[in-house]
Amino acid sequence: MPVKIDEAVRRTLDLKGELDEIVDMTLASKNQLSMIAEGGGYAALLSTSATFRSLLGANVGCYFPREYMIYAAPYASENEVVFIFTRRSPIPPRIIDVIKTCGLMRLKTILVVLNKISEEDEELLDYVEFLIEIEVEDDKLALNHFMAENTFLTLIAIEAALKSENRERARNILEELSEISFEEDKSIRNILRNCIQSRRSIIFSGPPLYGLALKICRDLNVNSNSNITLYKTGEHPYVTRTISEKDYVIIMKTELEDKSAREISNFLKIRGLNSEIIEYKGDPLIATIEMGGKILPQLYEIMPKITNEDVW
Repeated sequence: MPVKIDEAVRRTLDLKGELDEIVDMTLASKNQLSMIAEGGGYAALLSTSATFRSLLGANVGCYFPREYMIYAAPYASENEVVFIFTRRSPIPPRIIDVIKTCGLMRLKTILVVLNKISEEDEELLDYVEFLIEIEVEDDKLALNHFMAENTFLTLIAIEAALKSENRERARNILEELSEISFEEDKSIRNILRNCIQSRRSIIFSGPPLYGLALKICRDLNVNSNSNITLYKTGEHPYVTRTISEKDYVIIMKTELEDKSAREISNFLKIRGLNSEIIEYKGDPLIATIEMGGKILPQLYEIMPKITNEDVW
């Protein structure tokens, strides 16, 4: 299975400097940004919304297609910028519906296809302001696509920040991204293997890694008959009281969540329970990209048979 995450990230970063019109549009409407995707694409949105808030002070709405049409589209203004993501073409029906809805409402719509758009979908270009095609290798869990989407949105936020007040941090993040490497960590593979072999597994995560944790949970649950529950670290201690000695607990954290992770870990230790820590050290705004590159390919190592493809 071609998992080429490094290539997907690099290919997306190569768009740097070619997105000026989209960046300017994003900056002008930073308080009216909506992002739409299904499946693992939606999980990627959750990781990058925090990046837009931190770098731009932007308000970002993350939606499934039908959710957007019911709850957000009726109240959208003509200044709203809408990013719509799809893994490949032919484009799924729910994505087609939301593309046409946004087009008819004359919203500033950017369609991002993580492959080439097919001839049968070219009529949809009449409904969008911009089309971005990022060709990445196809894989059943859409890991390359998840990473390309996350990198694309991070790049948009960085490029916008370079034109605003947060230039220094944006430059630092861009420099880190240009030097990023994805070295395999076998200890993480052991944690994931224990996760699917346990009676029940629980993952705690803070906002920077929550989208990545959601992607991992979805893929493991539907392809390995796992029983994994994802919680935000802020849900401690309410949910932590229900954890038993038969549960396998993982805490995914950046340095921002040191205190929260320590509270959960100590709470469990007092009750004679253990937890595993997956930690990222570095700027939390690129935690999903770097940790995703280390963790996601290992899903194929522990799940040799993928029965449910992540289609979006």
